[in-house]
Amino acid sequence: MKIPSCIHRERRLRRQASLWAVRLEAGALTPVEQRRLEHWLARDARHGPALADAEMTWALAGACRDAPSLAQPAPRARRSPWRACAAAWRRAYPMAPRRRAFALACAALVVAGTINGPDLIEPWLADYRNDAGEIRSLALPDGSRVLLGSNSALDVEYDASTRRVRLLRGEAVFSPAPTGAAEPRRFVVESAGASMTALGTRYAVRRQDAGHGWVGVLQHRVALLMDRPPTAGIAHTTLTAGDSATFSHAAGIARSPVAPARGAAWADGYLIFDGEPLQQVLRRIGDFRRGQLILANRAAAHRPVHALFHLDNLDGALATLCSELRLARLRLPGVTVLY
Repeated sequence: MKIPSCIHRERRLRRQASLWAVRLEAGALTPVEQRRLEHWLARDARHGPALADAEMTWALAGACRDAPSLAQPAPRARRSPWRACAAAWRRAYPMAPRRRAFALACAALVVAGTINGPDLIEPWLADYRNDAGEIRSLALPDGSRVLLGSNSALDVEYDASTRRVRLLRGEAVFSPAPTGAAEPRRFVVESAGASMTALGTRYAVRRQDAGHGWVGVLQHRVALLMDRPPTAGIAHTTLTAGDSATFSHAAGIARSPVAPARGAAWADGYLIFDGEPLQQVLRRIGDFRRGQLILANRAAAHRPVHALFHLDNLDGALATLCSELRLARLRLPGVTVLY
């Protein structure tokens, strides 16, 4: 049975509120996080009450965790601190809100157990987020178009002077609405410690991790600027159609040998490899399919691959690789091993 979209929206609202509650409990927000929280609260009147609900749930969960053992005068009189906490829960929440609060607490506790830093939690708070294997076309408020790639997350932060989007995970192809008299604000993509300002353009951005990224210009020009001076290399440049570049905190901006059309071929439904080592090819294929890909044959890791694979037949692509490179394949639930 198909779940109504209103239920999906409600679940997403609860999840975002839970994650913000966890982040606030973890300590003071950075200036960027504070700005994002203010933006999230202002975007919908339901967000404030949902956050308050989540914070109350989180506080109650903490009180349950820290509840002291009560006196135990006799076995029959023994009273569990969790039972006392449950009674407090029932007093604090009527039945229906209690179910909602319990769901929020579960989500918050699961997230709290897995968070190692803001880089893990931010994609879950994004305005748009795709699962592995999902590619989606988006229309932004100003008419700009975005093709959001597999396992990717995007935040939109427009203000009076800038149309700012933040690529928090994965990759996307951006087609900004042109700047002019009707739309004077510049269009900027921020990701992996750099900002990319559109100069009447269409361009692809890939975020490899918090400090490494790639950009390829498909049309017109893009101004690329590092957020802070890199350890080496240049900190800003302008790329024209056909140019691509990598950027990182350590190496700065460097020209990339990957043509923009090849780097963004996923937008047309396929992946192109021109001599990349097998281990890199498998990582790229893994970006677009569910489950883990493991290469157990270390001797094959650096074998070059020249191929074009369609996204709708990646299992066939793996079969082809195994045949060409004389590898065996073992498929398990959630895992595929090449050896």
